[in-house]
Amino acid sequence: HPATTRVFFANGNVDPWSGLGVAVAPDASDVALLVDGSSHHFWTHPQADITQATVKAAKKAIQDQVLLWLREA
Repeated sequence: HPATTRVFFANGNVDPWSGLGVAVAPDASDVALLVDGSSHHFWTHPQADITQATVKAAKKAIQDQVLLWLREA
């Protein structure tokens, strides 16, 4: 395992790969998020194309966390 910090593990529970995803953050500086009713990449679509509330919330959570990490850097 490489030494890393500030990794955001985002997974969707309808993704066929979700069983292989990281469900619990391995380190206190990491974040693990399971998005209900989503695949592993739905939150990468443009905001205007996202209609599902859980995916909108996930996209915001990812953006907020990355901005926090950038402010701390």
